[in-house]
Amino acid sequence: MFLFSRKTKTPISTYSDSYRAPTSIKEVYKDPPLWAWEANKFVTPGLTQTMHRHVDPEALQKMVKCAAQDYTYKNSIAGHPYLPEKYWLSQDEAEVRVGYQSQNISCFFRLVDRDSVWGYDLGLRSLIPAVLTVSMLGYPFILPDMVGGNAGGERTAGRQDGPGPERELYVRWLEVAAFMPAMQFSIPPWQYDAEVIAIAHKFAALRASLVAPLLLELAGEVTDTGDPIVRPLWWIAPGDETAHRIDSQFLIGDTLLVAPVLEPGKQERDVYLPAGKWRSYKGELFDKTPVLLTDYPVDLDEVAYFTWAS
Repeated sequence: MFLFSRKTKTPISTYSDSYRAPTSIKEVYKDPPLWAWEANKFVTPGLTQTMHRHVDPEALQKMVKCAAQDYTYKNSIAGHPYLPEKYWLSQDEAEVRVGYQSQNISCFFRLVDRDSVWGYDLGLRSLIPAVLTVSMLGYPFILPDMVGGNAGGERTAGRQDGPGPERELYVRWLEVAAFMPAMQFSIPPWQYDAEVIAIAHKFAALRASLVAPLLLELAGEVTDTGDPIVRPLWWIAPGDETAHRIDSQFLIGDTLLVAPVLEPGKQERDVYLPAGKWRSYKGELFDKTPVLLTDYPVDLDEVAYFTWAS
């Protein structure tokens, strides 16, 4: 299979070894190529290998269509039917998303792409459970997907047909990402309006003043304790059954509890505080805990977060 760059008019083979040369173009294929992932990369059946074998044309066309629809062709993503033993690479380094017993390597673990939707099926609701899972597996330095999700490659229901994620989804995603070990912008806030830009500035400043110092402190402790940076609520309340069921809140260390809004049209949410003294970002003190705060108000430009009050 090939990548074909519209800009350079160059076919790129991804596979070669000592007995098989890189594939080359047999003839110009006049039909339009099938879109796969980016505007300048295409999959086309008008290519052949140096060793000719009989191939059913219908089966070949079906394979190409399946590849174009189901798999995205760049070096960080590959479908399981297309994992050759050896690769021909044009660069010295390549991004990968696999590892085995690599928790001892202090590298960022990038989550698989999320879609620009709200739900658990690769949407915003799936972000916190995914981060907590990877964190508990021993990878403390986690890079979630880009703010707003991958608007160009939806594979789930409710996909966005416009140039980017809907405005509210983008804002709520930005707010969650501000508390993660790494924050990635691929869709800029100025694609929306002045209010979204102001919210982005607000959370960038909050990250710099509150979150980043805590992340740096915890990063320094990782090699000594092995404790995760992003933690589930039950980490500080192992005997609390309710804390074990919470998948929409998380802790940074033991002292910062984050409860973002993850549903459309909501400016309130239920927040569960484990036993201890907690002070909200609004200055409220909660010392009669554990407690469930029902319909706790959270404006569009806010995230409900609480710090440990010693």
